[in-house]
Amino acid sequence: MNSDRLAAIFDTASIDLRKLAAEGQADILTDLAAVVEEAQAADKEALKMTFGFQIVLDLGADKQTSTLSWSVKRKLSTDHAIANPDQSELALGMEAMP
Repeated sequence: MNSDRLAAIFDTASIDLRKLAAEGQADILTDLAAVVEEAQAADKEALKMTFGFQIVLDLGADKQTSTLSWSVKRKLSTDHAIANPDQSELALGMEAMP
């Protein structure tokens, strides 16, 4: 592979990205609006939306595949203290020292 071929791969991918973005525009805008609406309803900062673009070269099949993906990251968490069975609890100020 030479630099001209590599440039052609990225030129093709650039065209593919624009084409895929146009094809997915309605869904992307719907998902973006849902992110904004959800953030406003929860009265918190906007959620994050991630876009990914992948170029796969299958050299054995002389094939190039471009893929556009997007997702909204949502995260819920909670914390709980876990008692350590190997550690005895200290009775500070509760009992007189012998």
